[in-house]
Amino acid sequence: MKKKKIYLAAAVLAASCIAAVVFLTGGKSRLHKGAEGFNLLVITLDTTRADRLGAYGCAEAKTANLDRLAREGIKFENCYAPTPLTFPSHCTIFTGEYPLAHRCRNNASFFLDKNRVTLAEVMKENGFYTYAAIASFVLLSKFGLNQGFDLYDDSLRIDEIVNELGSEITADQVYSKFNKWFKQRDKEKPFLAWVHFFDPHYPYAPPEEYRNKFSDDFWGPYDGEVAYMDHYVGKIIAELESAGILKNTMILAVGDHGEDLGEHDEHGHGIFCYEEVLKVPLIFFSPKLFSPGTIVKSRVNLIDIMPTVLDLYGIKVHAGVQGESLLDLMTGKEYRAQRAFYFESLYGQLEYNWAPLTGIIDDKYKFISLPEPELYNLEADSGERENLVLKKNRLAREMDNKLLKLITEYSRSEIDSRRELTGEDKRHLRSLGYVSSFSGKYGENMDPKKGIIVKNEFIRIENDIKNGKIAEAESGLKKMAADTPKVKIPKYYELMRTIYDAKGDEAGLMATLKEAIQKFPDNIRAKMNLVSYYFSRLKKDNEAEKICLEIIKDNPTYTLAYIYLARIEEERNNMLKSLEYYEKAADIEPLNVSLKLAYCELLKKNRDSTKALQLCDELLKDDSVLRNPEIKSRVGIMLTEMHKDDRAFQILTEALIEDNTLAQAWNYLGILHWRKKDYANAREAYRKSIELNPKVAITYNNLGTLYLTMFLKNPDKETYKQALEAFNKSLEINPELVSALNGRGAALKFGSRFHPALSDWKKVIELEPDFVDVYFNIALTYLQLGSKKEALTYLNILKNRLYNRMTPRDQNRLAQLLREAEK
Repeated sequence: MKKKKIYLAAAVLAASCIAAVVFLTGGKSRLHKGAEGFNLLVITLDTTRADRLGAYGCAEAKTANLDRLAREGIKFENCYAPTPLTFPSHCTIFTGEYPLAHRCRNNASFFLDKNRVTLAEVMKENGFYTYAAIASFVLLSKFGLNQGFDLYDDSLRIDEIVNELGSEITADQVYSKFNKWFKQRDKEKPFLAWVHFFDPHYPYAPPEEYRNKFSDDFWGPYDGEVAYMDHYVGKIIAELESAGILKNTMILAVGDHGEDLGEHDEHGHGIFCYEEVLKVPLIFFSPKLFSPGTIVKSRVNLIDIMPTVLDLYGIKVHAGVQGESLLDLMTGKEYRAQRAFYFESLYGQLEYNWAPLTGIIDDKYKFISLPEPELYNLEADSGERENLVLKKNRLAREMDNKLLKLITEYSRSEIDSRRELTGEDKRHLRSLGYVSSFSGKYGENMDPKKGIIVKNEFIRIENDIKNGKIAEAESGLKKMAADTPKVKIPKYYELMRTIYDAKGDEAGLMATLKEAIQKFPDNIRAKMNLVSYYFSRLKKDNEAEKICLEIIKDNPTYTLAYIYLARIEEERNNMLKSLEYYEKAADIEPLNVSLKLAYCELLKKNRDSTKALQLCDELLKDDSVLRNPEIKSRVGIMLTEMHKDDRAFQILTEALIEDNTLAQAWNYLGILHWRKKDYANAREAYRKSIELNPKVAITYNNLGTLYLTMFLKNPDKETYKQALEAFNKSLEINPELVSALNGRGAALKFGSRFHPALSDWKKVIELEPDFVDVYFNIALTYLQLGSKKEALTYLNILKNRLYNRMTPRDQNRLAQLLREAEK
């Protein structure tokens, strides 16, 4: 049970969900307590700069839908994110706390504590159904932002079993998620729906239609991504209008952070905290609640969103929230004095071992605390080009002291409120990211302004590797390491690993993997690189297992480690343990389709058909599976292997109607036709499979089995020849394919070529010693040749070693053959 207190409205919302809302007319506000409860739609626009929207002054923008929300609602012109990172910023949006307080400081390596109170939890306590559709790995439920959501749809690419930092889905897929839920929702209950769009991330790759609308410079693709996202914002608004509920829905559209498009030598975000990555759009829209065209110029922050929403709904704001309600600003008032805001990015420190970046915006000045501190007058220098630290050194020092006070204040949940800090307090503040620019305590930590030069050189070297210029890449990396030893950061080792791998230098690869872990013992990616090498290349399962167990001890939600442990146990033929690890992974990412497929396939392999069929049912209820013929066909293949033939036939047929290029689906459709004794259609299906992919041994094996079956029913030389040709082709592709060796052995025997048949079957035993049927084949052939002694040898193996694995029918058959051989 969570030890948290949710503060309900003074008058608890009843079934009708009556809420206290504010109507804005002519800049005046009045509280209307009799209104029906409004739905709340939160749209977060990942990596979206305010100045690339039409409503915020971008002439080139094609953002008609967001512009409409701004034009007909309330537009905040100066909203700031406290950090240029997706997960920490979203935690701030949903908790009303700075990263200092909610303690999530980076993507994919921090977790929102269960004791934090989220907007979703409060709204749910007040009678709302809560739903989320997210688009990126960094917001997966396992990181904690699912708190309070009835349904948190974090399914991403269904063809990826491992969701990692690059895993994302596009705006059309996000819209499909929302639309499916919206059509099926309980219409009697108000909702909080959060829709997260991730599109404007590097590399920018909008659909061609949107790419062609913009210039060919580096701004064009980014603007295309923003326009594509805006299109689906419009489709969501249209759904609300079509359902007749737009008038009773408040829409909040907000960016989590912006994007540096080269203004300060960063192409992306995360390292610096200049205006282009901190200023984001913030729009409140409701035809009933707000008078159109309201513009707020006062500086606000993402920490203000939660208290503002709760204030609008008449719900008491709990004490932990660090932001302020913006209700006064929304009614036409402006702050006489701008509030001071804290900002940070610990990305450079955590990913590159550079100096932590913290800062403060106060009045018209921005101060950035770094080894080389920065001070800007935002009114006179919005592009932050003139560093005033030397000209206004006293002001810089004053702002540095203010920064310490802000950090002290907003970290109170972690340290006490004493103004006199002890040495331990100061060490703790440093762990939170604060180091005074004027203290000389940064030591050897590189200033990110120098670090970005290193990072951009890494990007150049990475491009060399992609273009096959391995020697140039290696030379460049080694020169960097010699000239600047501090560049030996995780990225350096990642690139060296790729270079040695491309060269086939196993010794260099192993040395690099081990050195990376020695230098960065907490870097999970470095550890997983070594796990992959041990498991996939060296077949050293014990070493790989040891590292994976260490990882999940410290990070029990690291899915990839569980998947590797499952694979290790599967290699050991320890199916129960493998299933246990797959189940743990599936519990962490319950909507991961490819993970569910892998788990299902192992269940089938372990003959747990009940649970496997249950998972197949779940998969076939998933719209993302039904829309993807390749994944759908994989479910059909599993059903075929479990002999659920009618359903498998339906699923595979549907998949092939949608995409007739699926070679494996044709192969398994051939198997189903063969089982139905529809040999003509089976042969056609196998041939189509072979046309699509002529290098799959098992398909030729199946074709050989088909021809052999036909030959036994109607012996003729041509069919027999075709059977042998198919088995021979299968074994040409894969000489160790057991089923093809067994099938060719049978064909050879029916052609009275007994000794070549025995040779094939004996090779089967070498490859698969527990293959029961092949022992019968050998024994029967020896008996046919009159060699009872040799027959007894193989029958006794069945009796002494494999008896318990045999069916009762095979056990009776064995007894009969033993009697015959012993006569």
